[in-house]
Amino acid sequence: MIEELKRQMSYDLNIFRFENELSKEYNQRLIYSGLASWVRSLICGNSISDLSGNVNEKFPDIMYVQSNLTKIADAFLRTYDIDDTWIEEKEGQDKASILAGEIIRGMIYVNEIAEINHRQLALVPVRNYSYKGWTHCYGNDTFDRKCMTLGLSQWANKVIEGAEEKKRIICIKGKDYVEHIITHFEWNNTHLQGEYELFKVGSEHRYSKSWIPFKNQNLHDGLYLLRDAHSFEPGYILLRKDGNRLSISLLDPWYVKSREVYRIMYALNLFNGTPAKFRIKDMGEYFVLFYPSRLPEEENKLFFSLSWPYSSYQDKFSRIFPKQVMEFVIEEIENIGAYICK
Repeated sequence: MIEELKRQMSYDLNIFRFENELSKEYNQRLIYSGLASWVRSLICGNSISDLSGNVNEKFPDIMYVQSNLTKIADAFLRTYDIDDTWIEEKEGQDKASILAGEIIRGMIYVNEIAEINHRQLALVPVRNYSYKGWTHCYGNDTFDRKCMTLGLSQWANKVIEGAEEKKRIICIKGKDYVEHIITHFEWNNTHLQGEYELFKVGSEHRYSKSWIPFKNQNLHDGLYLLRDAHSFEPGYILLRKDGNRLSISLLDPWYVKSREVYRIMYALNLFNGTPAKFRIKDMGEYFVLFYPSRLPEEENKLFFSLSWPYSSYQDKFSRIFPKQVMEFVIEEIENIGAYICK
């Protein structure tokens, strides 16, 4: 009975067990993607294969979706064998409940569903975006055989007719980004006031841990990234030193909200000759990508929409990808100024 259920889920979601993949790892991928499919079903208020009417007008409360998804997650977890460490139960919380909540948050994050008025959930409009010979199928609410499920999203490994090319906000490669900052950002000679921390290039730590007290007298000529030392949500400043001249450029809060400040960190490390290192574990039909630090939001959402978490259900620093997407995952990493080691 369990094997029949797995076969049906595998067929519906177009997810198949990778060669060399452990049974528990495959079960975890099925659960993760299967719950995302159930979210779409719950938002529509009907069976995902029997939708009728205008589904865009159905906006159930987020707690309705989570409470029902928790029951489904509980059934999956009771049925399928998974690794004990994939969901580390928190004191006073049920594994099914925290997994359901993570799936909903993840789908909102990668724009597979929308949250309205902080309470209601809705499907996003059906639209197809092409990317390097593939198509990301947003808002897809059917078991379309042309689509395969990758993580929380659905993709076709071809360009679907009518698909739009998704435009990038920033298209500058890491090797050119420092020069772009120097020549295109607004600079002034305002003196720094207050205490700051300096982003330390060449650090082996995650970028959130690569900050040291800022001491003006220790600077050589070059470009530096600073942040407020005593702020919960620090502002960021670019500092340029040229001889005895100091000039600064204040970063708009958008750079923090969109995590574009991380693109600057990767570019500074590349410029310093100490580019960040992403590690790939090649498993044949799939690979695991290990992140040295966070990515800018645009690349992070793309990678999360192409992958499953590896060591735990909420793993943000190691992800499972199908081998077919390795070439353009590597290209994206190199474009921000990092490189791959195996």
